Amino acid sequence: MPERIYLITIRLNRAAATSRIAYMGKQFELPNYSVVVDTNALWCDKPSILVSETFKNTWAECNKLTTVVLYVPEIVRGERLHQLNKYAKEVLQKATNAGDTIEAISDIPAAALPSLEQVQKGIAKRFDDWLNAAGGIEVKTPYLKINWQGIVQDAIWRNPPFEDAPLAEKGKKKTDSEKGFRDRLIIEYLREVAEANDGDRLAVMVTKDVLLQEAIAAHVSEQVLIQDSIADFYRELQTAASVHDNKLGQRIAQKAPAEFYDPTNPKCFYTSCHILEDLRQTDESLETYPWQAQIGRAHV
Repeated sequence: MPERIYLITIRLNRAAATSRIAYMGKQFELPNYSVVVDTNALWCDKPSILVSETFKNTWAECNKLTTVVLYVPEIVRGERLHQLNKYAKEVLQKATNAGDTIEAISDIPAAALPSLEQVQKGIAKRFDDWLNAAGGIEVKTPYLKINWQGIVQDAIWRNPPFEDAPLAEKGKKKTDSEKGFRDRLIIEYLREVAEANDGDRLAVMVTKDVLLQEAIAAHVSEQVLIQDSIADFYRELQTAASVHDNKLGQRIAQKAPAEFYDPTNPKCFYTSCHILEDLRQTDESLETYPWQAQIGRAHV
């Protein structure tokens, strides 16, 4: 009797494994995404950091869930390089001044420093090397496709992402009277990426700029998923995968009884594994099949 039960258990386990393979044969896959990033998505509070470690690590996790392609607009690359070059220029000037001071008080010549041009080239190379390693693409400005007249009108009437900048307080440095041109161009980059996808990938814009988000909704007709950060996008992917897993579990639970016993299906576990025949060899009272009828009624 124990050996017979063991045999039945083995057959049921094999059948269950076959069922799992059948259900998972068509493996669920998240959509592919084209992710366009704003400068604030790459920003790090520490000036010497090229790209936020949070962004790089989270991007790697996104790649584990589905296919994601990173797009960096030309103007975003330029702005990030400008931020880094500005900091490098300040550091280089301080280093030069420090060397001059040491030489003045010790007559020891200061060590040669790289030129500002060399530093700028080095920063650009580091950024491009990172982008290439991430499988990213720099989106060039689509000059011939841009509706420059529309941009001019948006700038005149301060339509998002253009806005009036606050006036400088008395005694403080005067600020620009308006801003938004850079963000308006980002919309053109996003449209370029969305149109090029041709339905193969979903477009995503990662920016925490509220005005830019509003402008995207107004100017981009293609479907675009807008996220405040790369971490928010990653959570979106996790949620989508989790929802699918729950639905899959519900479908399996609903179909499990019929997979075990279906009087019209000779391939069901009960019939294909010869469960009754095995049990009959240990208990002749099963010849009348009373419990088989109960299973059938339960299934119905």
